[in-house]
Amino acid sequence: MIFLAQEQAPRVPQELSTYTVDEHFPGFTCTTIYEPGILVLVESLPDDTSQPENSSILSDGCDVTTLYIINLRAEPDLDGEVLAELPHSQTYPALDHVPGWYRISVDGVEGWVSDACVSAEDDCPAQ
Repeated sequence: MIFLAQEQAPRVPQELSTYTVDEHFPGFTCTTIYEPGILVLVESLPDDTSQPENSSILSDGCDVTTLYIINLRAEPDLDGEVLAELPHSQTYPALDHVPGWYRISVDGVEGWVSDACVSAEDDCPAQ
């Protein structure tokens, strides 16, 4: 089960712990939710270890700084879901690079930023 809290912006998927009470509710899976939001039932969680094509995992030392207020996206694509809005002039370590995009981590949420909207340090791949 995945939960998206109503009050959290942007909404970040959270895996919920589940339990069964076979003697009273055989075949049912239960969880406890303490706030309003969206509950998503999934058969199994996806294995999100794949990298986009042309990806190059970056070593330490590649930092990018936002040039504007920009969107952190789920995919390296302008149509990718917006995960967060990042402030101007903030620096983040880059984790990965594909042509046109850097993958960064912000408060534990990984996403992609357009390389046209950031300034990359010398240790980063060419933009």
